[in-house]
Amino acid sequence: MLLLIVAVLLCSLVTSTLGADSNSVFQNFGSPAAKYRPKFRYWLPDASISPDVLSQDIASMAEVGAGGLEFLPFYLYGNVVGGGLPPADWNTYGFGTLAFRDIFQRALESSKANGLLFDFAVGASQGQGVPSVPGTAGLAMELIYGHATISGGEEFKGAIPPPVANFWYISGFMGDLEPFGSNTLVAVIAAKIESRSTVAGSAEFPVLETNLDESTIVDLTSHVKNGTLNWKAPSTASNYTLITFYQRYTNQRSCIGGVNATNFIANGSWTVDHFSASGAKRTTDFLDEYLLYGEVKELLTEVGEYSWEDSMEFQAALFWTPDFLTRFQASRGYSAVKYLPLFFNISNQWNQEQPAYNETWAYGQYDENGKSVHLGDYQTTLNEGYQDYLQHFNRWANSLGLKHSCQPAYNLPLDMLADVPVVDVPELESLGFRDDKDLYRQFTGPAHLQHNNVISTEVGAVKSGAYVMTVPSLLRSFKDSFAGGVNMMVIHGFAYTGEYPGTSWPGYTSFFYLFTEQWNQKHPAWKHFKDSMDYTARCQMMLQSGVPQIDLIFYLFEEPWTATNANMSENLKEAGYSYEYLTAANLLSSQALVKSGVLAPDGPAYKALIIPSKADISIDVAKKLHKFAAAGLPIVFVGIIPKGGIGTDETRSSISESLQSLLAKYPNSHRIDDQSQLLGFLSTKGITPRVSITSPTSDIYTVRRSVSREGLDFVFFLNQGSSTTVDFNVQGVQHSKPYILDAWTGMIEPLVMYNITDTGISLSMTLNPYQTKIIAFVKSAKALATGPGTVTLSDGRNVNVNASPMAEVNVTQWYLSIQSYHPSSNSSSTANEITNINVGVLDKLVPWTSLPGHEQISGIGMYNSSFDFPHSPSKVAAMVSFGPILNTLRAWVNNQLLPPIDVTDPRADLTRYLKQGLNSISIEVSSTLFNAVKAHAKNISSAYAPLSLTNGIYYEENDYAPFGLLGPVVVTSMARAKLPI
Repeated sequence: MLLLIVAVLLCSLVTSTLGADSNSVFQNFGSPAAKYRPKFRYWLPDASISPDVLSQDIASMAEVGAGGLEFLPFYLYGNVVGGGLPPADWNTYGFGTLAFRDIFQRALESSKANGLLFDFAVGASQGQGVPSVPGTAGLAMELIYGHATISGGEEFKGAIPPPVANFWYISGFMGDLEPFGSNTLVAVIAAKIESRSTVAGSAEFPVLETNLDESTIVDLTSHVKNGTLNWKAPSTASNYTLITFYQRYTNQRSCIGGVNATNFIANGSWTVDHFSASGAKRTTDFLDEYLLYGEVKELLTEVGEYSWEDSMEFQAALFWTPDFLTRFQASRGYSAVKYLPLFFNISNQWNQEQPAYNETWAYGQYDENGKSVHLGDYQTTLNEGYQDYLQHFNRWANSLGLKHSCQPAYNLPLDMLADVPVVDVPELESLGFRDDKDLYRQFTGPAHLQHNNVISTEVGAVKSGAYVMTVPSLLRSFKDSFAGGVNMMVIHGFAYTGEYPGTSWPGYTSFFYLFTEQWNQKHPAWKHFKDSMDYTARCQMMLQSGVPQIDLIFYLFEEPWTATNANMSENLKEAGYSYEYLTAANLLSSQALVKSGVLAPDGPAYKALIIPSKADISIDVAKKLHKFAAAGLPIVFVGIIPKGGIGTDETRSSISESLQSLLAKYPNSHRIDDQSQLLGFLSTKGITPRVSITSPTSDIYTVRRSVSREGLDFVFFLNQGSSTTVDFNVQGVQHSKPYILDAWTGMIEPLVMYNITDTGISLSMTLNPYQTKIIAFVKSAKALATGPGTVTLSDGRNVNVNASPMAEVNVTQWYLSIQSYHPSSNSSSTANEITNINVGVLDKLVPWTSLPGHEQISGIGMYNSSFDFPHSPSKVAAMVSFGPILNTLRAWVNNQLLPPIDVTDPRADLTRYLKQGLNSISIEVSSTLFNAVKAHAKNISSAYAPLSLTNGIYYEENDYAPFGLLGPVVVTSMARAKLPI
């Protein structure tokens, strides 16, 4: 408590202390600009909605402190699930129609009027496709196959095997692959079968593995004439397989169209080819012709920020593009034809769910980890085509004065770490990355190396139900993202609030009540939402300022990338080391430079490179490591020195030799036996964390940023564990003065209690569960150093501080009234009806679920009481503690609104609001809408889909949630300690 009171009394000094060295970061901390503020993903049902309600929704986002919106034409997630009829006439109101363009323009106009930035999906739903005539160049393609078994010595004569049209794919939340159109022959091969056995799968879908003799594979493509082939298998005792490969359009809709469509726009959207620039061009050509022209284009140049695509959700028997074989030959140096069967592997399916066909193939060369090197070459080649796709979008967006953003690579057989730097503004998602900070760092490392300063996330999606997420839960996901290096929250999401066909109260609900969340003015918490948005904006402003300072980089090669925690650094994190991951392509980039023993010295300034046991690297990476070592970068190999190359690397035999030479030649290159030795080894070599933790703990995360032009360093702290007091040492700031930046209130206060060391500043900090703090270190300010119990002033004087707590007041006798949110008596209305309920005086504070007759209530509770303060506020300070906050809280003392309350540290300084004698106190708390939705679940529907059918079981099985003020509400008085400054 001593530190807090001293800081409060010194807050008046901040302006004068910083006056000589004011800077834009500090000046704007209280009110960050729109570019630093979180955004909402806005779900537009379709173009039939009310333009006026759309404008009201956008104004509502601005009122709660959003900086922009991500405009997503939802169209019931493409309405591909079951192919039901659209709720409105999508011939008229579908994506790309004139009506849609009008709505798009209104959204731009409203964004401009409210000072919001505007991002837009490049297609309906996920943005994976646009209206097109099926069979148009640039639409998605796949490779399929057929095969026949031939006995040794048997002559095959006749029509070649047709493709097997029935193969496995996920049917449900993605559109089906519609079986129409022609198949184009790509290749025909034959080979001897060595063995065939069941290796995986289930009774319904047994997966066979057929082993082929690679030396017997023959390419028969040129022998096919008019779809027929004459070929005789060698005379052996073995069977042979004849395999034919065809390419075809996947015919997968990303969004259905209208009923009895009369033109291609009304017929819905079709997934485009994501593995060539032609697929991106198919999208941008459509947008240029049918949407982004005239006044719309002008408005977009004024308020637009990003074009955007969601995570990729489309399928194929095998992902393909028409020029794949040509690119493969040019890039890999050999023909892929002989190895096409190997590519039909589970690792090449969406999210690696299951192989398309129940027969897989094995032959050829495999790496140390048991992966076919040719399969690796397929994935590398596919990734090159995907990067062409991304680069086209970058160029197109840049030509409009925008940047392109997307969620790159994951779910598909691609190299995410290599693709992240290609995107102007890479985005990830809390759902797919499971709020896992290690997974986030696999994404942020490549972005930081590329100097992509803004890394966004689609945050807050949880598969549970709708109207259930509390604000503290949402903030927790924000904080996990911040700790992982992500610095722009795009909230999932804000649903259109007006009337919509087949929709009851509480209104249009995306994902049919299966996912969180529908943040909008229907939520009771919306009244208080700005407090959390301002907190988030201030955090993001700090985390986007300057450049990151990361201690260590781990090498990680994973193609395809999967959401797997690498678990390379738990004991390092406990000591305070920050870390990220880079892959082969990142290390080979021009940004990967070493100066004075530091990798990327202009940021992230990695101090050492760690290479795990048996990592896959190429000879080019090995050569780059020699350059790094020669420039002084510490390189540590853990375990077995890598031997394997990447793909069909003809130099793989020389990789180990090159790395052994590296170890022998450079004293800053080392090998240790296992991961457990790494912490001690780094310490002995003087490679220490920039923010170290005296008592190791796995619960504390730190993020450090440096703004060299302004002489500033920031450290963001997060405690994900129980309440704790932690001692930190911050390197390189011994000539700086520390300040506490309160992201909840916008206040900047000098930190008084700290110690200056030879290498930096040490300080002690108490953090509650999931509490964050930001400390800024200002180089040009005069330093204040302290020891326990004293404050040492800048002129060298020591002042003893004694600010002892006095008597506490437990505020009781609360009068409660509740504004209950529930359906309107007009059953056709989706609007909230609000009823005031006077509960009366409470003998004790309990959740509403413990108040008879109020168990099902959702809404806002208003608590009023009073307390006596016998002291003069000029002589005695006072704090109020509110107890746990279940959702949101605002408070008034003597009718004066208190500053926003940190939900993880629910206290406030009352001193300036008090008077001697009787004081009034009012507290307002909110709930989610869950209880009211649960109570009326049987009568709720969205877009004609009844909640009882889509997710009724969730609302049946989960109890009514407790909300309200729990207390105790305690006012603590303390003697004031004045410093002679």
